[in-house]
Amino acid sequence: MYSFRLYNKTDFEKILNIFFKFQMSAKIKSMYGDYTHKSPMMMYSYLRDKLSLLIKESNDIYVGTIDDEPFGIVFFKGDVLTLVFKKVDLPFNTNVKKVLLGIISDYKSKTGSKVYAYLTKREKFDKYIEFMKKKFDISVKGVDNFGKVIIEFL
Repeated sequence: MYSFRLYNKTDFEKILNIFFKFQMSAKIKSMYGDYTHKSPMMMYSYLRDKLSLLIKESNDIYVGTIDDEPFGIVFFKGDVLTLVFKKVDLPFNTNVKKVLLGIISDYKSKTGSKVYAYLTKREKFDKYIEFMKKKFDISVKGVDNFGKVIIEFL
C-alpha cells in the first residue's frame, strides 16, 4: 500500500541508496557538483555528505512508502520544497502522484504556507518542465538569479 510518513533516522541508508541511483540517472547539476569525473565510490561518498546536509537543513522531511518500505523522499525548508526523488525503477504512476500530492497537502495544512519549488537544470530539463505542468497543478512564477525556474504548487 502506498503511503507517506515523516522521515526517521533509521531510513538513512535506504534513502541514500535511492538518492545515489536517482542522482546517477537525473544528474541534477547542484547535486552533481565537480564529481562527474570521479569514481562511483567517490560519488557515493559525496552524495552521502550532500544527503546528510540536506537532512540537517530541512525543517520537514517526508518519506513515500510502499508497505512501509521507502520509495522516495521530499524535503522542505520554509515554504520551499527543496528536493524530491524516488526510486528510478519505480514508474511515476497515479499512486506515486497521490503520495506526493498528499505530502504537499499535509505540509501546507501543517504550516499554513504556500509551497514553492526551484527547479534546477538537469538532463532533459525542458521535458521535465512539461512533465510537471501536465502532472501537477502548478504556476510557473519565473526564473531566479541563478537560472532556477520557480514554481508554486496550487
